[in-house]
Amino acid sequence: MRSAYSRRTRSKERKKRAKRFLFFLLVLGSLFLVVEMYELPEFIRISLKRSELQAEVERLRMERDSLRIKLEKLNDKEEIERLARIKLGMIKKGEKVLIIK
Repeated sequence: MRSAYSRRTRSKERKKRAKRFLFFLLVLGSLFLVVEMYELPEFIRISLKRSELQAEVERLRMERDSLRIKLEKLNDKEEIERLARIKLGMIKKGEKVLIIK
């Protein structure tokens, strides 16, 4: 049988180990919180920048699509002729220009 003294000693050792473990967890948790306090603003800044960049990417995609449509129109012979008539005042052979004053 174990003596009451050894039971008390073991009980005290268990309590010491438990206190050390809790202290270790407290220190570790505090360290984690300190690191997170410094990293959180950076994380928020990066998240906002990411959102801004995603919006910029979407805007550029829309602009690219618009430019592709314009390019397709400019490669169309009928569109080229229309622009030449309107902007440059060109005419086909045999056509007459009427100038109204």
